[in-house]
Amino acid sequence: MSWYFSRFLPTGEVRIPAHWSFVIAPGITSEQYPELIECFKALLASLLANRNQQSYDFSVRSIPAFLIGARAMLRWMATNNIRDFSELTPEVCDAYLADLPSEILHPVNYRPGPQEGRKKVTELREMADIELAYESAGVDEFDEQATPTFDEETGGEDEYVNDDVRDEDGNETVSVEQIDDSIVAQNVAENEENRQPSFNQVYLRISTIHQIYSQRLDFEEFGIPFMLSQPFDGLSAKKVAEPVSRIVREITPPLPDEVALPLLTEALTWLDDKAPDVLRLRDLVLMERTRLAKEHGLRTTKYYTQLNKALRAFEFSVLTGQVSPWREGLESVSMETPTTNPAKLIPVQLGPLRQVRRLILTLRDAAFVLLNYLVGLRISEYKSIRVRNQSGLLFGCVEKRTSRSGILEIFFVKGFITKGRDIPIETEWVIGCRPVGSDFEPIPLRAIRLLHELFLPWKGDCQEYGLFQQFSNMNSLPYDEDLTVDAFSGNLVLGLRRFVHHEVDLTGLPQRGAHGEDLTPYIATRGRCITSHQGRKTFSAFMLDSRRSLLLPVSRHFHHLNTTVTEASYFAAVARLKREVNSETTANTIRVFEEVMDGNVVLVGRMAAAIDAMVNSEAWANASTRRERYIAIKATVLLHELTIYFTRYGMCFIKAKPLESRCNEAAEHTGWLWDEPAFEYRTPALCAGCGCFAIDPSHRTYWVDRADRHIDGDAREFHVLFSQREQARKVVLWLKDAAA
Repeated sequence: MSWYFSRFLPTGEVRIPAHWSFVIAPGITSEQYPELIECFKALLASLLANRNQQSYDFSVRSIPAFLIGARAMLRWMATNNIRDFSELTPEVCDAYLADLPSEILHPVNYRPGPQEGRKKVTELREMADIELAYESAGVDEFDEQATPTFDEETGGEDEYVNDDVRDEDGNETVSVEQIDDSIVAQNVAENEENRQPSFNQVYLRISTIHQIYSQRLDFEEFGIPFMLSQPFDGLSAKKVAEPVSRIVREITPPLPDEVALPLLTEALTWLDDKAPDVLRLRDLVLMERTRLAKEHGLRTTKYYTQLNKALRAFEFSVLTGQVSPWREGLESVSMETPTTNPAKLIPVQLGPLRQVRRLILTLRDAAFVLLNYLVGLRISEYKSIRVRNQSGLLFGCVEKRTSRSGILEIFFVKGFITKGRDIPIETEWVIGCRPVGSDFEPIPLRAIRLLHELFLPWKGDCQEYGLFQQFSNMNSLPYDEDLTVDAFSGNLVLGLRRFVHHEVDLTGLPQRGAHGEDLTPYIATRGRCITSHQGRKTFSAFMLDSRRSLLLPVSRHFHHLNTTVTEASYFAAVARLKREVNSETTANTIRVFEEVMDGNVVLVGRMAAAIDAMVNSEAWANASTRRERYIAIKATVLLHELTIYFTRYGMCFIKAKPLESRCNEAAEHTGWLWDEPAFEYRTPALCAGCGCFAIDPSHRTYWVDRADRHIDGDAREFHVLFSQREQARKVVLWLKDAAA
């Protein structure tokens, strides 16, 4: 069920396929819906014929873009029991529009939708991937005459990938013929990563409905069911797509903790523990190549035999805490590996040399994972980082500067911003810091150092090249720098998918995360559903959830126009609601500090002295008016998040002194990260002796009642109750002395 069209280019004739057989849902194909298939065939034929001058500039080159939207529409119609175009009423079109965000966001799942539990499935993208086709065919370096087998699923020589339809990330882009240049420039820049839902992905799917309506005259003439009413109240596809693409962007979730922690742990293991073996293996290949080429000639049978023998003899090291090497020897293996389609695995055969190639690229992918989640840049910005032969730069792209206070050394990586800009703008991002004089390297800096070192044998003589590199020869390591090229976004996204699938075990995850996230997609796909943009979301979620006062710094780090953009797309609505709930607590905290400064309240308890020192600090004491003092106190409270936890028997200042928390000590966890009380362990008796606790006269009634409590029994038998009463009497005496 395929049509083929010819397009003539200066380089010759190109065949453009239109495949009508594809997956609707697991176990269901389009062939089971022949009436719908015939409707869409008629639509394509009518658009190409353009008898009623309604097809605009539709031509053979537009077919790949058309098929993206047509397949998505056909799947949706099939899974919702819509039999032909005549049933596409305005209400049905609105339902399709409402379903688009979840359809695009979950490219692997199909799940019950909002109406009558209907089954839904998003498009399983089929994209040409020549590297995977070579691997599937088992082609190795020494077999240069072997011809890889291509099929319609993995792509091949007879497949046509239209540059107007997909950018280098693998995203669909809109033809210049269909939309004005400014929109194309803006949205191609926004297509910064594979699988990141964008305006273009939404636009292509909505355009199909407009195309169906535009051909109604042809359909009526030839007896084909047609749309009776204009969709979306006459709005253009551009106008309809813009708000939907924003919705999709905003609901892209951060990675759940249960997935992010093993992913980052494994990436860090590769960076610190496995990297030395990979670098030794790389050097072994390069050294043996040079020696064997001199002895036996380049690419002779004996050359490959001896090279493979040396690789098979390589022994991997034993990691700390392990009893055996972290990897077996380099024997030929068969395995299944991810493709650009997250729903698909293909079998590959890897000889020793190709395994070395994979290990080097896996090390690159581990460094990308760490940078992605710990720095939070767009994938286009990682690609823009250039290694330059320039003095004063660490690893050719990092600048070290001392902070204004002279306490810290701050590291900046240099790159370019392209999103929303006609011309790339050079800029820099903070990637870490350390105390002056320390030799500690922050993790992002270590990742950049590794990437610089990893490709140095091939790029060491170059004046400038991209930090992330890719081997352009499909089956081995390059012989020279010309075959080591700047990586495309698709290379990095596919590398991320391979790293998660092969290196991170997610099979033992629970069905639900600790915060209620649905983890079944990560389990079912072994993490192949993870997108690179989730790294940026996870970075911002961690920063803003841990300290909401970082909204402005995060916005500046992302180079957003203002904090509104950051808050809308990267600060979850739940977090914003929590912030509003906490605003009353913040106001009460400021009020307590003001009353202490005015002398209206005297605090007692182990925290009282620290509070007195704080209110007498220069920043607060030098305020000339109450308004200035309020502003100074508010700034300190918000900056350091000095939220007070109020109870009927006192106030907890754990945010200021988390290391002295007795309730967290009882819960067997203490540290600067544990800056909230362990509420299940908190009691008046425990809190009264805590270094984070203070009491003011407003709590006197509680402690007087506790001190006057009558205990009917012997002191030995009711030792705890008697101790609590004595403690309460001491608190009452403290309050009395403080008032005096």
